[in-house]
Amino acid sequence: VFYAGINLGAFFGGVLCVWLGKGYGWNYAFAAAAAVMVLGLITFLLTKKHLGPIGNSPLANIAPKKRLLSEIAVYVGALTDRIARRKLFAALILTLFSIVFFALFEQAGGSLALFAQENLHNKLLFFTVDPNIVNNAANSLYVIAFSPILGVLWLALDKKRLNPNTVIKFAIGFVLLAVAFYVFYSCRFFADENGMSSLNVFALAYLVVTLAELCISPIGLSM
Repeated sequence: VFYAGINLGAFFGGVLCVWLGKGYGWNYAFAAAAAVMVLGLITFLLTKKHLGPIGNSPLANIAPKKRLLSEIAVYVGALTDRIARRKLFAALILTLFSIVFFALFEQAGGSLALFAQENLHNKLLFFTVDPNIVNNAANSLYVIAFSPILGVLWLALDKKRLNPNTVIKFAIGFVLLAVAFYVFYSCRFFADENGMSSLNVFALAYLVVTLAELCISPIGLSM
């Protein structure tokens, strides 16, 4: 629910910023993003009392000088405990892999945005759509649609003791990400003499990207 919710904002933001930027000027797009971020901050300040102790440091009530010593003691102590050490090592490996994953995933804000701008037709199924809107919003729309389905799937598999563990889900996510970039690559086979390719294939690639993301987020990252 949380993951679908934040992507609801990403979807509308992705559409709105392209519409404002291309239609009226990018200053308006940045202003809209800033305004909604301020609104989000105000909402957080008004509702944070309902969050209780979630997210608070367990050392928050300790004097600052003792807090630093306590933090150092935690890290040093973790190195002497075999189980804690293995967990920290596993977390480090997953963190490094997630950095690689999202470095590739976030091409949406760079190379893929340029490709959408310069090399895609504006026909998506039976609709006329700005390719940059698809680039900005397709992933979020797919997350909203498929995150509940995968959530139910993981729960169903868990009841049958078939739910893949976090490491396997990470691996599946990387395989799907590789497949997605092959689909992006296949756009070249649909290009016309002007170098303009199919927006449908591009959108399909984003579907595979999203399935890859949902194998890593939110379960793997929250873990």
